[in-house]
Formats: sequence, C-alpha cells, structure tokens
Amino acid sequence: KSELMNAFAINSAGLNLTRILGPAAGGFLVAFTGVDGVYFISVALYFASAGTVAMISVSGKPGQPRTSSAWADLKEGLVYARSNTIIFPMLLMAFMVAIFAMPSQFLMPAFAKDVLGVSEIGLGWLMAMMGVGAIGGSLTIASLGNFQRKGLLLLGTSLLLGLFLTLFSLSDSFYLSLALLAGVGMGNSGFMAMNNALLLTYSDAGKRGRVASLYLVTMGFMPLGVLPIGYAAEFWGVSLAVGTGAAVMVLATLVFGTVLPQIRKLA
Repeated sequence: KSELMNAFAINSAGLNLTRILGPAAGGFLVAFTGVDGVYFISVALYFASAGTVAMISVSGKPGQPRTSSAWADLKEGLVYARSNTIIFPMLLMAFMVAIFAMPSQFLMPAFAKDVLGVSEIGLGWLMAMMGVGAIGGSLTIASLGNFQRKGLLLLGTSLLLGLFLTLFSLSDSFYLSLALLAGVGMGNSGFMAMNNALLLTYSDAGKRGRVASLYLVTMGFMPLGVLPIGYAAEFWGVSLAVGTGAAVMVLATLVFGTVLPQIRKLA
C-alpha cells in the first residue's frame, strides 16, 4: 500500500513515454510498411501485451465471488463513493480534469495550424513536449516516496495543469508554447498519479475495485467534453475555447482547496 504512489507514477511515466516514442516509431514504419502496415503491427502488439499480462502471477487470497448483478455492484460503488467525504471529492476532481482540461489535446491540430502556423512536424513537437513534461512530472512524483502533504500536492498539480494550460491558450509563439505544454504535461501526469494513488489508499479494501471502476467512468467522460469545447472553438476560436476550459479548472481547483479541508489535509 505504501508503494502505490510510486507504482502509479512509474506507470504514468511509461504511458507518457509512448507519446514521444510512438509517433517517431510510427513515422519510421510508415516508410517501410505503409499506414495500413502500422495498424497491423499495432494489433499484433495488443496481442503481445495481452500475453504478458496473462503471465503475471497474482499473490494473496482472492476476494469473495460475486453473487450480485453488475448493476447492483455499480449502485453499491456509487453509494459508497457518495457517502465518503474523501473519495467523492477526488472523483469530482478527476471528472473536472476530464471535462475541462484533457479535451484540449484534441484541439491541438487546430491550435498548431490556426494559432501557431506550424505544419505536421510542429504539431508532432507540441505533442512530444507534452509527453516530455508528463514523464518529468511522473518521475518527480515517484522520487518523493511516501511523503506527507499529499492532499496539497494533489491540489497543486491540478492548479499547475490549469495555469499552464491557460498560459498556453494565450501564447502565439511556437517555442513558448513548447515550454508551456511541457508544464501542462507535468501537471496532468502528476495529478493523475496522485489522484489514482489517493483514491485507492483511502478506499476500504473491499471497495477498491468499485472505486477504481468509477474512476475509469469519470475518465470515460473525456470524449463528451470534446463536443462542447469543439463547438466553442468553432464559434469563439480555439484559443478562447481552450483558455475558458482551463480558467474554469483553475477556479474549480481553488474552490475545492478552500471548501474541502479534508482534501488539503490528506497525508
């Protein structure tokens, strides 16, 4: 349990490393296999990944077999999360990030073309810098170990994400945008690692599966957040759309930190 923070941080670093290596590998392979060949290779790698997971040996005693329906389990998880003064606010924070911050990644091609005036190569650099910042944030969290003041760091990473995203929306300089996106990646990966670890740390042993599932449900709302921010970008412009979502997130984080002392005091 004391290693959860490190585990989530290292996992986040591994995932974000693919945001740098993936496009480079894909571009290299396209020259030899074509675009369709890259997709076939991706499918093969999914099978390889499933094979490695199947090789993992699980220690410890298995939980009790499920006797209720999936809907009953979902309801039980919702009731538990809603009644918990720590779990519910952290799920709301994850939902906030999924709706107001993460959809901005889908507008990056429009931002690169319409605001920064760069080509596909420039877009690749923008996405790669987010990955670099995310790896840095993940490794920083992992290096902290089982530290105190985890609640303050959770709020701090959320605020960092919102502030850097706000500044990015105001930038029309390509190189400044690269630096700001590194900060966005750092805040995002730091928040995700902190939020994941704290959710499982403060969940009862028999409810961790329910809480983890609810967390994935909140992340599943991210595509829904793309719809309103896409409409906003169409009518207001991409900069104002991204900046508005980021500003809402900064304000919401400050409200959470002010009215929820139990989150600030998490150790």
